[in-house]
Amino acid sequence: MSRILVVDDRTDNLLVVDRHLTDAGYVVDTVSSAEFALARVASGQRYDLFVLDVVLPGISGFELCQRLRSRVDTADTPILFLTGEKHGVPDKVKGFDVGANDYLAKPADACELLARVGMLLRLRKALIEVQTANERLERLVDDRTAELRDALQSLERQRHLWEGVVRGLPSAVFVYDAADRLLRSNDAAEDLLGPVPIGTSLSTSPLAPFFEPEHRQELDRVGGRVVLEIDTRHRGRRWIEAESTRLDGDEPRWLIHLRDVTERVQALDEAERRGEERLQDRIANLERQLDSGTGYRMTQVVGHSPAMARVHQQVDQLRKSRASVLICGESGTGKELVARAIHYDGELRDRPFVPVHCGAIPASLAESELFGYVRGAFTGATSNVKGLFEVADGGTIFLDEIGECSPDVQAKLLRVLQSGEIRPVGANRERIVDVRLIAATNQPLAEMARRGEFREDLYYRLNVVQIDLPPLRERIEDIAELAIHLLEKHAQTREGDRQLSGISRDAMKLLEAHDWAGNVRELENVIVRAVALSRGPLIQAEDLSPRLRRVGRVETEHADLASGALVIREAGAAADIHGVPTGPSQVSWILGSSDAAPSARGETSLGKRKSFSLPQFISDIERLKIAEVLQAVGGNRLEAAKILGIGKSSLYRKIKEMNIDG
Repeated sequence: MSRILVVDDRTDNLLVVDRHLTDAGYVVDTVSSAEFALARVASGQRYDLFVLDVVLPGISGFELCQRLRSRVDTADTPILFLTGEKHGVPDKVKGFDVGANDYLAKPADACELLARVGMLLRLRKALIEVQTANERLERLVDDRTAELRDALQSLERQRHLWEGVVRGLPSAVFVYDAADRLLRSNDAAEDLLGPVPIGTSLSTSPLAPFFEPEHRQELDRVGGRVVLEIDTRHRGRRWIEAESTRLDGDEPRWLIHLRDVTERVQALDEAERRGEERLQDRIANLERQLDSGTGYRMTQVVGHSPAMARVHQQVDQLRKSRASVLICGESGTGKELVARAIHYDGELRDRPFVPVHCGAIPASLAESELFGYVRGAFTGATSNVKGLFEVADGGTIFLDEIGECSPDVQAKLLRVLQSGEIRPVGANRERIVDVRLIAATNQPLAEMARRGEFREDLYYRLNVVQIDLPPLRERIEDIAELAIHLLEKHAQTREGDRQLSGISRDAMKLLEAHDWAGNVRELENVIVRAVALSRGPLIQAEDLSPRLRRVGRVETEHADLASGALVIREAGAAADIHGVPTGPSQVSWILGSSDAAPSARGETSLGKRKSFSLPQFISDIERLKIAEVLQAVGGNRLEAAKILGIGKSSLYRKIKEMNIDG
C-alpha cells in the first residue's frame, strides 16, 4: 500500500487532501511545515509520493523540493505541488525546475487529485521496476563477463600447459588436423626425425611410412598402434611405435605419439628365441602325459607339502566328474588357479571357462550380468544380451568370492543349480543351460549359513566337493620352491647384464620366517619388488621389503655353515607319489663348494644325518632358535614372539608343531 506525505501550513487544506487520499486507500501522513517533513524523512520513514504546498512558513515548498531531490533516498520519489490560483506560469516553471513532477491548483478537485496521484504512483512503480531490471541486467552482465574472463583465462592456462607438456615430453609428438597437415610438434620429435615445417602434409613427412594403406586404417582408429623400422635422424634404423589419439574440439585433430621401442622389440625377439625351445618341450611333455593317461598334476600349482599333496590328489580325482566344487581358502592362496586346473584337465577342457568375481558386480546389475536381458527390459536395453551363465553354457562358470552375493542373487543361483534354468531380465520364459559350477570363498560359509547370512540350501548345493587350500604359513616347506618359481618367472623381465640366478640364504630365511597374511600373492609381490631392486646375481636380504626384514629377521649363529645360496637349477625332475609330484625339482642348495658339509658346530646343534633335506634342515634351525629364545626370556611367549619377529599365534603354532618345551 502506497504511503503519501502531505505538507501544507493550512489545517483545512490538509484535512481535505487527507480525506480524499485516505478514502482512495492510501496511507497518508500530514505535516504543517517543511522542517517537520524533513524530520520525518530523516527519521527513516519512506514515502511513495510527496504532496507539497508552495507557500510554507520558514522553508518554502520550492526549497523543500530541492532538498528532497538532493537526498539519495528521496531523489526519485514523485513530487506533486499544490498552489493557489494566483500563482501563474513562472511559479509552475520554477516548480518543475527544482524537481517537481506535476502541478495542481487549489482547491483541488477530488477526481483530478486522485487521477494525478495515481498516475505519479504508477510512474514510480514503473521506474522502480525499470531500475530493478537494470540492476539485475547489470549484475547478469557483470557475472557473465567475469565467467567469460575466467573461461578465457582458463583456456589460456590450459593452452600454455598443454604446449608446455607436449614440448617437455621425452617422446616425439606430432599434431595433425583433419586434412593431414602438421599443426605442432615438440623438441623430441625434431630430435627423432629431424625438423618438419608446420603445414607439411603427412604424405611428404617422415611419418609417411606409418600411413601407408596397410597401416592407415589401424592408426585412424582411436588407440591404434603401428610398429615399423624406419630411418631416424641420429641413430640410424630403429623400431618406432606410432600411436594415435583423437583430440576433441571444434575442429578434429590427431596426436601422433612416437616411441623408440627397439630395445623392447629386440628383447621380445630374444625371449621368443630362448623360449621357443622351452615351449616346445612343455608341449611335448603335456602331450606325453595325455597320451600315457597319467593324468593332470596341476603343474602350474607350485608346492609339494603334505597339505598341497592332498589338493593335488583331490583335483586329480575330479578329472572325470562334473560335480559342483567349493574351493575354500584365504585370499592369495590360488583358488582361481585350482579352478582352472579342474576345468582344463577335465572333459570340459574344450568348452568355455567363465570366471566371475561376485564382489565386483553391483547388486543392482548382478541379475542382468549373470543371466542376461532381452531387448526393452529397461531403458537402454536395445538388444538381447547373453548373461555369463549362458556364455558358459556347456562349460564351467567360476564364481569367485561367492559369499559376497546378495540374498536375491543367492536365490537365483539356487534355482540354476536345482533346475538348470535361467530367466534373462525381461524375458517371459526360462532357458536351459548346462553349466558346471565351481565356487570359491575366503569366508566361513558354514558359519554364515548358521547365522542366516548365507542361504543354507545354497551352501549345501555348492559344497558337493570341498577343496581347502592351506595358507602359505601352513606350508612353509613350499616357500623355497615358490620363491624360486616366481624368481624364474619375473627375472626374465630384467636386462641381460642384470640377470638373477637365485636367492641368498639370508633372504630365504626371511621369506620362510614371514607370516604371509597375503599368501602366495603377497610372496609374488615381494619377489617382483626384489627383482626390480636387486643388483644381482642373487636376491639379498636387503632387497626384500623392510617389513620382512624387520618382522622376520633370523639369526644364523646356530648354523655355522659356509656361505650359500638357493639357485635355479635347469634339470632334475621330481619323483612323484601316488601320481603327485613331490620335492622341489628346481631348487638346489649350495654350501660353499658342491661337496661341502655342515661344520662341527652345525652337526653338534642339529645332529648327524644320513640325508640332507633342506626343509628339515631349516625346520631344525628354527626349532633350536625358538627354544633358545624361550629359555632366555624364562618361557614368556609374548616376549619371545617379539624377539623372534613373528606373531604370537604363529609362535604358539610352531611350539605345538615342533614339540618345543617352554
